[in-house]
Amino acid sequence: MTQRKKTVKTNKKVIFIVGPTSSGKTDVAIALAREFNGELVSADSRQVYRGLDIGTGKDKSYPHHLIDIKNPGGAMFSLGEFLRRANELLPQIWEKGKVPIVVGGTGLYITALLKGYKLPKKKMGRGRWRKQEKPAFDTLVIALDVPRAVLYQRIDERLRRRMEEGLIAEVEGLIRAGVEAKWLNKLGLEYRYVTNYLAGEYENEEELYNKLRFAIHRYARRQLTWLRHQINGVEWTRGLPCARVKVKQFLH
Repeated sequence: MTQRKKTVKTNKKVIFIVGPTSSGKTDVAIALAREFNGELVSADSRQVYRGLDIGTGKDKSYPHHLIDIKNPGGAMFSLGEFLRRANELLPQIWEKGKVPIVVGGTGLYITALLKGYKLPKKKMGRGRWRKQEKPAFDTLVIALDVPRAVLYQRIDERLRRRMEEGLIAEVEGLIRAGVEAKWLNKLGLEYRYVTNYLAGEYENEEELYNKLRFAIHRYARRQLTWLRHQINGVEWTRGLPCARVKVKQFLH
């Protein structure tokens, strides 16, 4: 039986689903989009690239804006480009009577969109090149709260799956296609560590796995620090049922 979508009045509202890596952001965002007539906008600095699928954990079971929009290599996708595209997308989604649901773990992207950063045409020096303005929409920020031990276990299990699914082969294919190791290193985590493994830095795949999983643990801790100190008014929840209640209250 097909579930009937709930019609809601958006009134220029945006939902943000955030949290550390492996916390289940995408699954929750997809479920909410299906239930509340939403459209997903990815705020992930690596999922914008075509061909980076396993290492970034793309979920193509539900449409996302700002995924697979740029070829790997060359100039890196910038904050300015993300803001330009996201700010163009939001009115288009509202115009269709739908709810924009921004999901992702790139902290700078989330912060900039939430706080209404406007980037000047010319950079003004470190820490002075972002002009902040009040965003013209109401926001609900839902962060997924996962116990630390559970989060680490999820990270380890997900990394093992990705390696079994062909993470190393994916990076090898990118290099064969002409993507430089220097560029892959800039992406960090999976792509940096696998590139270094292919260059002979680690003795075997098990050493790669252990080095990389601890690096992802550190990254998750940094994401949690950002959420707790950089964003005000975050609604912490353990999962979909609580998130669903918060969304209902926000939209009605």
